[in-house]
Amino acid sequence: MRRPNLIPAYRWLTMVTAGLVLLQALFAGRGLWLGNRSYIDYHEILANILFLFAVAQFVLVRYIGVPGALGKRLLMMNGLLAVLMIVQTGLGYVGRSEMEARAWHIPLGVLIFGLAVLISAMTAQLDAPAERAGVNDGS
Repeated sequence: MRRPNLIPAYRWLTMVTAGLVLLQALFAGRGLWLGNRSYIDYHEILANILFLFAVAQFVLVRYIGVPGALGKRLLMMNGLLAVLMIVQTGLGYVGRSEMEARAWHIPLGVLIFGLAVLISAMTAQLDAPAERAGVNDGS
């Protein structure tokens, strides 16, 4: 790893991303079931912020320089997350008038949430080399 000092920031960002995807679903649900347009507006604003978070995660994985298969997997998964968020945003805008787009928007949101949680869980495998060697074991 070239920059292991960025691992804590990356871990934090992945956890925040997963939590915000869940919050975004809550906004959508409240907006649809309560008929309050403000929640749909919050949902839309959060979508744009989350795309930026996904891009930031992709960039951080590149800068951390995770070696081997784990690095490739994280890079591909973060890239896929960003692409799925672009598709999701497009479906959201089209879904204002097309029911078919809405039908795809919801399961894609579930997939995005699952992928965000998986990426966050995989960060547990990112130990700094000193931690792996037992240098920081508290003794």
